This record gives sequence, C-alpha cells and structure tokens, in this order.
Amino acid sequence: MALSREEQRKLANEYMPLVENFVAPELQAFWRDEENKKAIIQWCIDNDLRLYNLTALRISEARRLMSELQVVFSTEPEKMLAWKNEFESKLLESDTQLREMHHSAYLSVADQYQKTEAVSSNTLLTVQDMKDLFHNSNSCEEILVSEPFSLTEASVEQREAVQRLIEKGIQEDKTVFLPVTHDGHWFYLKNEKIDEERVWSVQDSKPLDEHELTPRQEYMLEASIDFLETVGEEEYIGEYGGNLVFETTGEQLNPYDCGSRVVNAYRSMVDEEYQVKSHKEILVELLQTQLPVEEQPEDFEAVFVKKESISKVPVEKKAKQVIETTVSAQACEEKRQKYRENVSELVNAVVKEGLFADIKNKLAIEMLDSAVADKDETDKDFAKRLQEAEFRKVGLKS
Repeated sequence: MALSREEQRKLANEYMPLVENFVAPELQAFWRDEENKKAIIQWCIDNDLRLYNLTALRISEARRLMSELQVVFSTEPEKMLAWKNEFESKLLESDTQLREMHHSAYLSVADQYQKTEAVSSNTLLTVQDMKDLFHNSNSCEEILVSEPFSLTEASVEQREAVQRLIEKGIQEDKTVFLPVTHDGHWFYLKNEKIDEERVWSVQDSKPLDEHELTPRQEYMLEASIDFLETVGEEEYIGEYGGNLVFETTGEQLNPYDCGSRVVNAYRSMVDEEYQVKSHKEILVELLQTQLPVEEQPEDFEAVFVKKESISKVPVEKKAKQVIETTVSAQACEEKRQKYRENVSELVNAVVKEGLFADIKNKLAIEMLDSAVADKDETDKDFAKRLQEAEFRKVGLKS
C-alpha cells in the first residue's frame, strides 16, 4: 500500500533519529549527506517502504539492516529489492505485535470479561466497543453519523461510505459527525454550517500544551487533513488544511476515557435530555450490551479491578488469545491468513513443542528494551534469547 502523506512526513521526520540510533557515529556522514538523504527517502516512498518501522526490531537487527542498506546504496544498487524483501520479512517475524497485544489484548469489553472474569476500570475502548455504543445511541434527523473507524487504517469501503455521508450532509444541509481513532486515541471530526459556510473541525478532549497543540495533537491534525483530502474535502479544509479548525474541551486528564467522551459528545448533540455517563458507566453499558443475559454478572460493580489486578489466563487460552488478537490487528485483509499461519506456528511451537526450552542465560524481562548480545554471541542466538523473553512477558512461558 502506497505511503500516505502522513506516512511520508513521518518518514522524513524520523530519518535522522533512525540514523542517530542505529548507525555507528563514524558511518553517519553518508546518511547525513543531503543528496543521500533525499535519495533514500524517495526510494522508500517509491517502494512503499516504511523505514521508521525499524524501531520494531531488536537494536542489533536494526543496526545490521541500516549498515547493509548503506552498502546497497553505495556500491550494490542491484540488491535494493533483496534488501527490501529482507526488511519486510524481519518485520513479519518480529514479536512487536505480541508485545502490543500484551498491553491491549482484548477485542471488546465483553471479551476482556469472558477471558479474565474481570474488567479493568481504565480500559481503553476498542473499535468494536465504539460501534456497539453508537449502535445503541439515539439519533436525530439533523445529524449524520458514521461508524467509528481508524483514521489511518480506514478501508476503501469505509472511505467511500464516509464520502457518501459527507455528500448527503452537504446536500441536505446537515451536520456530519465522524468518530475516529488515531494511534489509540478517540476524537471526532465534525462538519457543520456556520454563517452560511460549511466548516470542518477536529474535536478533541486532551488539554493543549499551554496554548499550542501537543505533538500528538499535531499528528492527529495532519492525519485528519490527509483523510479529508482523500474523501474529496479539499475545497472545505483549504490548502494544507488551513481552514480546518482544531478545538478541544481540555477535560481529559487520563489516558483511557477518550472514547467515552466522544460517545457522550454525540449523545448530547442528538438528545438534549441525555445524562452524561462516566467511563465506568459506559463499561457497564457495554457489558450489558455485549454479553448474553445468562453470562452477565449479578453485581457489575464487583467486576471492576485495577489493570494490574486482572488474573492470569491459562496458557492454552492465552495462546488462542495471542493468535486471534494479533491477527485481528492486521489492516490488510489479504495478508491476514498468511500472518495467522505464521503466528500460529510460532505460538504453538512455544506452547506445545517447547521451543526455546534449551535457552540458557535467560534475559530479565525488565531488561528487554536495553538488552545487548553477549560477547561472541551470534545475532541468531541473541534473537532466540530475546524471543524467549518476550514469550515469558506475554504469559506464554514460565
């Protein structure tokens, strides 16, 4: 998939941090050369290569790949495709998504409850949660709302549906409400008529950095501009999104209740008598909606615990959870089945066949991000120790 404008900006912005982190100081002159920098970035864009994803790999692997890429650009351009293939292969093998799954393992609030018999009170709402909440919401003729979706991973079908909704809103002079998530944070885009003009705005809930947008809000704004341009709204947002308004209530002081705030904002717009719900009340609503009646707890208040208190899941059940949740995160439909096969083979090899059982000198989990290879240890052996530790971290090994 071609790099979006936001991804191209990310590539340019993170080029030098990659060089500083993964290239030896004595070799950085090549990467800092402006002509080389432009050539490498353009090559990445032309080949749909997200070089910034190097950070998903182990440091030793990332350094090796950067070193090899320098050689390829300097003296062996015929090997560019081979390097690209190896880079993408290493990303596929990476266990980064297993680590992400560990922190965000559930497909919905009900899924979390069914697997742990508890719900973290600071649960971040998933796309499925938000779909269920909006499905349960009232509506009004004057406001058109889309299904919740990921701003940067929207499918062609989702974009087309949003485009049709926007066109209908403009033709019928109605407000358009788009609940979106960007990098795990929920907010919404709104299009309404103000003083006879159609105005787009980004509506957030996190505070500003004094009077300036935070770096995250800047990324949200850029992603919003990119998305609105892809659905044909350049006329309304202006060149480079200059007419796109960014507004925030500034009321969200925690990292998890953004989704509930978006739901409350929409419900308050369509129903003047709506009583705003707390995040915990929203979680209870989801349990009541998503769970069959016979599976619902007698005391909803009793199911809430702090995140660190949720009990461990049996290994076999955890393995299925790892596989399904990791695969579900793949945005590209055609790659899901192949990815499912690869992840299943790896997880089953660890759980059922004792893969990594012979690992000696195991890494401490808390040292994963700063671990380095032992003297005379090969990259392959070091990679095995890292993977073994990651599987212990997500609860698939003891």
